[in-house]
Amino acid sequence: METEPNKKCFGGCNVFIGLVAGLAFIGAALNAEHGISKYFAAILHREESTIVVTDNYIFLFAGIFMISTGILGFYGAHMGNRYLLSLYAFVMVLTLIVQLAAVIVFTKYDYRDIVRQATNRSLNNYYDLDSASYNESHQFWDYLQPNLECCGIDNYTDWMNASQAPAISFIPESCCKPSLDHDDDVTNCTRFITNGNVEDAALVEKFIYVNGCIDEYFGYYAVDLLGFYAIFLLFFQIFAIGYACVLIIGTRAGYRRLDPQIYQGSQPQWEF
Repeated sequence: METEPNKKCFGGCNVFIGLVAGLAFIGAALNAEHGISKYFAAILHREESTIVVTDNYIFLFAGIFMISTGILGFYGAHMGNRYLLSLYAFVMVLTLIVQLAAVIVFTKYDYRDIVRQATNRSLNNYYDLDSASYNESHQFWDYLQPNLECCGIDNYTDWMNASQAPAISFIPESCCKPSLDHDDDVTNCTRFITNGNVEDAALVEKFIYVNGCIDEYFGYYAVDLLGFYAIFLLFFQIFAIGYACVLIIGTRAGYRRLDPQIYQGSQPQWEF
């Protein structure tokens, strides 16, 4: 049977699952969408962009569903209304389906691999004067690398293998650190790095950023965590659905009929 402690416990669960988790989901999805729009929108093909954007919006809708169900569940428990609690359980199931869809899309199409393919294409067009994407690639890398303080896809050595990369100054100047570790102008720092010393990380790190842009981007925008976060929350949501069902059963059991008491002029008694 429904009790006040049950209401408070259920309400607390919904505050955590619905409001806190929902807001976190919305924030993470918007943050990931902002990162894609800011850095990769220009180099992603239409199909790739559609997959990435769709996945972000599925997570966004899942967050909105979480907040809605949290409010609904808290109000239903507070009022002791089994119809609202039933609606809560139904909407929570829909939320689970939306989350699972987002995880499937995230896993099937490999968000990270899509971004990697796009950056690899752009890297190989950076020195290709005949490429239609030459200017686009320059703009992309010269904006991405100084802003994320990174160089290359996985690390700075990727530029050695870029298509038509020059033998000298094969690393773009946008990888240069704006520091005073060397006397030369920052824009000329890459001339110190040659095929002979490119593997000398201690020397190279004085002049340029050495971490790859893929790891820096995914680490900063926490995109990889979206899928794990969704799976982690599934356990709490399943628990909340089960708890809602217990409250629904308890609420229905509270409406029981007592045996009629026969008194003069009395009517059958009902207890609520």
